[in-house]
Amino acid sequence: MLLCVLCGDIKIMSVVAQKTIRIALVGNPNTGKSTLFTALAGVRQRVGNYPGVTVEKKTGTLRLGERHFELIDLPGTYSLAPRSPDEMVTVDVLLGRRDNAGPPDAVLCIVDASNLERNLFLVSQVLSLGLPTIVALNMVDLARDRRIEIDTDALAKRLGVRVVAVQANRRVGIEQLASALSEITNGTNEQRENPFPSEFQRHTSEFTAWLRTTSAQPVPQFLVERLLLDGDGYLERELLNGTATEGSQKLRAARESLAAAGFPVPAVEAVARYDWVARVLDGVSRRPNDHRRTRTDRIDAVLTHKIWGTLIFVAAMALLFSSIFVLAVPVMNLIDGAKEALGRFVTSLLPDGALQSLIVDGIIGGVGAVVIFLPQILILFFFIALLEDCGYMARAAF
Repeated sequence: MLLCVLCGDIKIMSVVAQKTIRIALVGNPNTGKSTLFTALAGVRQRVGNYPGVTVEKKTGTLRLGERHFELIDLPGTYSLAPRSPDEMVTVDVLLGRRDNAGPPDAVLCIVDASNLERNLFLVSQVLSLGLPTIVALNMVDLARDRRIEIDTDALAKRLGVRVVAVQANRRVGIEQLASALSEITNGTNEQRENPFPSEFQRHTSEFTAWLRTTSAQPVPQFLVERLLLDGDGYLERELLNGTATEGSQKLRAARESLAAAGFPVPAVEAVARYDWVARVLDGVSRRPNDHRRTRTDRIDAVLTHKIWGTLIFVAAMALLFSSIFVLAVPVMNLIDGAKEALGRFVTSLLPDGALQSLIVDGIIGGVGAVVIFLPQILILFFFIALLEDCGYMARAAF
């Protein structure tokens, strides 16, 4: 009997030890987030869509010793201020409002080491969620080329989280990052410094208390802050539902009170968070007084020029689409020839009639008409991926 009890305890302990830890990857666009995700998850990843929206859902798995991790690659965003479905998906996943899976056990923030001032704005918002967080300091090679010095240990102390320097495209620092992930615990929400002024915090508390009396489900404090800061009404429409009229009046009154106190919405967030960023980076990040013009700067000067950049873009697109047709034609001719040959072969085997027409004209002809465009599609996606990875698409968009 005792042995059975012990065996049961061992099984329970084993299940607990092998609990999958969910980690959300968050970062600005063009910080190497997807590259880092691939470096960690490898081929163990799945791509789909979140229910009800066309936002891509990319998940991967990682095993470190006896611990199993599920990596969730969230859409790249500059802020957790939801103004579109993809930004709302990111916020909902971090708050555990999607898939009934609860919030992730931890967050991995990927930041561009050469542009910490801008990237730490998002980190500040993530820290407000109170989840266990690790910061991956990516593109350290680019920061080094620009002679930017970063005291990683001091930055970690200021942020109150682990900071790991990595170069995802060359897998530098990936082992150290994996080690940091393996030490992460399923901790409860952590209390961190609130960068907002006391007047804003007071209005947040009052609106949170009012929502408790009107909302069927509790609204997290983070979303209440976003409601006060939401200038275009996106969150107001998403969250208030039947209390829109009364809630809108209370929001308007709170914003007017904040403006009268010298904290106008939404400027109060930019001021508060960038003040916090300046305090964090004071003495931690050092830039050279003289700006050295790098090779990237010289390339940017041409590719983003209002005249030369536009001409290069037109030439690049013309070359891209003409190359697709030139390169695809030989393969398309082979597919077309194979389709015709297969049709003639089947025709020689079957007598005239409905069955022959179904197979030759319907199946072989129908499938062949679709497959013949496959070379063009594959070549197009190859060139788009090439332009994206080399950084040209971001410059063309600019």
